[in-house]
Amino acid sequence: MYIYNIDGLLYALRSAGVGCHVGHMFVGALGFTDDIVLISPSAHGMRCMLKLCDEYASDFDVVFNASKFKCIVNRPRGLSLGYCVSDVHFSVSGHNIEIVGNWPHLGHTISNDGNAKLDIAHWCCQFIGQFNNVLCWFGNLTVADSDWGCFRGCAISSSLGAPF
Repeated sequence: MYIYNIDGLLYALRSAGVGCHVGHMFVGALGFTDDIVLISPSAHGMRCMLKLCDEYASDFDVVFNASKFKCIVNRPRGLSLGYCVSDVHFSVSGHNIEIVGNWPHLGHTISNDGNAKLDIAHWCCQFIGQFNNVLCWFGNLTVADSDWGCFRGCAISSSLGAPF
């Protein structure tokens, strides 16, 4: 039912001519289950897209929970790390949207510098933790294969901060 209700919004956003495009393909509104990500190369375009969301909500009696909205403003290339985004404001349903430096979305951390280091570090730690759990369960087995011992040693040393 949700997809049916929001399909019209996604179509309206695509038809508006604002938002992010790759070539002739509109990629400014990405929807997955009950999440929608709006992407725009400009603050003006984002405000137009949010206005369309407000109009759609009013026309079709849809309620957007503004407290769940987050905004990540990417720093333009060539500007220093001290680039300030405090003068950028967005709102939906009459409520301001919080601007954050990074935010987890659908299991991945999206960062305002376009860097995936936080996400990669998180998933490396997840892998090392899960692999060490396997070692705890099977670590006392006698394995004649020297590759197992080598792999086991690498996983243990990497969990202690040593490189592979």
